[in-house]
Amino acid sequence: MVLVAGLVTLGETTIGVGLVLPGETVLIGAAMAVPDVPAAVLVTAVVAVAAACGDSIGYAIGRRFGPRLRESRIIGRMGRDAWDDAARTLRRWVRGRCSAPGSCRWCGR
Repeated sequence: MVLVAGLVTLGETTIGVGLVLPGETVLIGAAMAVPDVPAAVLVTAVVAVAAACGDSIGYAIGRRFGPRLRESRIIGRMGRDAWDDAARTLRRWVRGRCSAPGSCRWCGR
């Protein structure tokens, strides 16, 4: 269960698997499955490390592929104006530079 909780957390914070499989559900299941305190500490540690790694990986993906993602067909259908509005808001929010991995993951900044 520890491995599943870690992988779901990593997937949710990296590429948004949470849209399909809510991570909270898996985490509650993992919390209910732990038999004792050391196992609970292990689950907590694994999930925390997976979340931090997932955010960093997602940020790196956004830095590398963000501009190309903006030009993709799916963003074209959803509206590049909405993408640009979101990017402008994030830039304004972080004063011209995207330094927060969690908020600037897909902007390419």
